[in-house]
Amino acid sequence: WAAQAAIEGGANLEVPPHLRDGHGPPRVSAGSRGPYVYPHDHDGAYVEQQYLPDGVGGGFYEPSDRGVEARLRAHLDGLHSPMSRRMV
Repeated sequence: WAAQAAIEGGANLEVPPHLRDGHGPPRVSAGSRGPYVYPHDHDGAYVEQQYLPDGVGGGFYEPSDRGVEARLRAHLDGLHSPMSRRMV
């Protein structure tokens, strides 16, 4: 529901330049697409990179503390810990 509320609240829906398709006419000036970092080229297949539009911070999915989601929550917490960021 948080994503829907953000859209209804007028959130910016522009795809970040480095995630846009590079084929066809550019909608941004040449060279301003920014570098896309391919996560699978890095240890843990994770990199900190902007995937949401500017001004849309945080996240929209919050795993519960039950079942598979509890394991997913622990994994996500590990990805975002200061120690794991040093390993990427």
